[in-house]
Amino acid sequence: MKSSGDELLRLSAPLAFALAGRYCTSSCRWHHGIWQYLRILGLVSSAARHREFFQAELGALAGDGGYRRVLVSGAADYAMLEVVAGAYGGAALLPTVVDICQTPIETCRWYAERQGISLATKAGDILDFDADEPFDIVCSHSFLQFFTPAARTKLMARWHRLLRPGGKVVTVTRIASGDAFDKAKSAAFRDRVLSEAERNRALLDIAPETLADHAARYAAGAARHHLGSRREVARLFEAGGFSLDRLELQHMDGAVGAGESGPGLNQDAAYALIIATRI
Repeated sequence: MKSSGDELLRLSAPLAFALAGRYCTSSCRWHHGIWQYLRILGLVSSAARHREFFQAELGALAGDGGYRRVLVSGAADYAMLEVVAGAYGGAALLPTVVDICQTPIETCRWYAERQGISLATKAGDILDFDADEPFDIVCSHSFLQFFTPAARTKLMARWHRLLRPGGKVVTVTRIASGDAFDKAKSAAFRDRVLSEAERNRALLDIAPETLADHAARYAAGAARHHLGSRREVARLFEAGGFSLDRLELQHMDGAVGAGESGPGLNQDAAYALIIATRI
């Protein structure tokens, strides 16, 4: 039986927390284990934040009929898969999810099973991933920021290899000059998580203090390598063998002020909306 988005978040939060304890390493446990709780509190930005963009672009490609094989490259949870499935509606869809950690893979499998979606998955580094057949679309959200400039060049080459000629990259990435997250900001993020968790205690099955402590560890370990401008995005894709169909900067107002920043926090931010065709 299909479930609503709010219900899925509520049900998946304790599942992801448990899966993180089983599968995650110390480098991602604090991220994957609490991501659903932070989404419930509205404190992080997932693919759902750009649902309108993905719905329009992926929906148009789904209607074409020649874009059935979709690769979700990187997944904190099932959010990107959920947005893809929503955009495709009843159109033919053959999705694959690849992530370096087993935890988001398992949450995607959980989501797919509940929604009746046939899903292929692979836990491994996208830079090493190969497929028997090329994909029609690669999609991601806030994924490029996890790669250094040198590694991003390798990622472009890998996406190019995985796509058929004429295949599309559909992605969103934040534009920023940097994302240094010092002790003071980590402490501020912990305080905000604690405040929101206490205010929304009825929505959570985790103690606010526990969630806040995990959030502080997540913030302290946050490392991002944002692209700094529209021009930098264009150079990256064009050098990687793609032509740009759409490259648009979008400013999004957040739920908090500029002085209350956090890693992935739902704050004021500029994003690049990207559609690129594999040449």
